[in-house]
Amino acid sequence: MCLIKLKSQPLGPKIAKEDITVFKVLKEYNYIVPEYTSPYRDHTYEMGKTYKSYLDNPRTGYRSRTLISKGIHSFRSKAAANKLIKELPSTLTSWLNLVIVQCVIPKGSKYHLGYNLEIVSDKLKIV
Repeated sequence: MCLIKLKSQPLGPKIAKEDITVFKVLKEYNYIVPEYTSPYRDHTYEMGKTYKSYLDNPRTGYRSRTLISKGIHSFRSKAAANKLIKELPSTLTSWLNLVIVQCVIPKGSKYHLGYNLEIVSDKLKIV
């Protein structure tokens, strides 16, 4: 998954001046204790835990768009996360139990904004 950076944004990352509430699409497995993984990379997430990632430098991609590929991807609104789920093929969503979980990008984290309400950051806490 790649974030297409807003052209109005500077190339460098922003620094969160306060906690930022975001939403992440995850696969949920209903065992005795629910487990969550990312749908693209199958990274396991636990509620209440803060995750860190390398945040990629912007690069020029297709049609001169500025892209960010590495970092923790999420959405700035629940509606945007839900839109992603609705746009996936039904053959995929019929067997995936996709859920939207609320998260926080902690104050002081680096992040980039995307054009479709996407956000990619170097830290993310699943709440």
